Amino acid sequence: MKNMLTKCINLFFTQKLYSHRLLRVSVDRKLLKLLCRPASQNARVKADFHDVTFWSGKYYLLVFPLTSLYLSYWQIQRKKWKEDLIQDLQDRRNRPPIEIPANLEALKSIEMEFQPIRVSGEFDYSREVYLGPRTETASVSGGVQGRVAGVHVVTPFKLEGRDLTILVNRGFYNQEDFTTGKHNEDGRVYGRVELVGQLRFDQPRNTLVYYMMGDVTKPQMMSGKKTYLVRDLATLTAECGTAPVYLDIIEANMPPTAPKIISPLSELRNTHMEYALFWFLNSVAMMFIWIRYIRKPPKTTGTIRGMMNK
Repeated sequence: MKNMLTKCINLFFTQKLYSHRLLRVSVDRKLLKLLCRPASQNARVKADFHDVTFWSGKYYLLVFPLTSLYLSYWQIQRKKWKEDLIQDLQDRRNRPPIEIPANLEALKSIEMEFQPIRVSGEFDYSREVYLGPRTETASVSGGVQGRVAGVHVVTPFKLEGRDLTILVNRGFYNQEDFTTGKHNEDGRVYGRVELVGQLRFDQPRNTLVYYMMGDVTKPQMMSGKKTYLVRDLATLTAECGTAPVYLDIIEANMPPTAPKIISPLSELRNTHMEYALFWFLNSVAMMFIWIRYIRKPPKTTGTIRGMMNK
């Protein structure tokens, strides 16, 4: 009885092992047959595998080149808007100069910004402050024009014949002249001065950079001198004790060592075409990568059988 039971168990496991071997041989033959197909059939199977619907993941990547293309178009629109704005402000600056009216409220209209105003009086250098850092176009080396860092010099100006003091931006000092102060004294004019300046309002602060910097109206010390980051009339007039009128000099009889009169509309640089070209080329590059390597992957060359024979 014991011998018969042992024979039955051995027979069961032998048949089970044989059936597994048959199954493995069958699978191995099918896999080998698939791997040894000609390259054309492999390429066709691969193409069928990648022939997926529009909503597959690879089409989501098109959002990147399309977004870049839209940003390029948006920069072109911004360029047109900036050109119109510069032309409008240039037309205002070309108006005939006016005197400061008795009622200063007349100067608060938005249409008055960049309006030339003629004034005469004396500078009060004891309450001078600075705006910085600023950049201005100047010769850097070998006569090449470039952007140079520095500050704007803002000085109270006591009007002649009126009990009124305003703020006047005398111009730009580069960082070296500002740090050393070598032109502080010989660049000043004492006594009566007549000048023409363009009226300016608060500096816009609606960019993310200003929000990240916190309270930009507080002064900072640069080279031991009180310097403000932005043109905020409320802060500057409270610091200097003047009326809320701010002029950028555009015409004045100043010595050569005086601060350089800033370029008209220097804060409105039109670089939108460069940005538009950058985003367009970025879109073209990403679209090429998508078509070449994502939409149509490289085809398989040769056969597995041929590679195995090498």
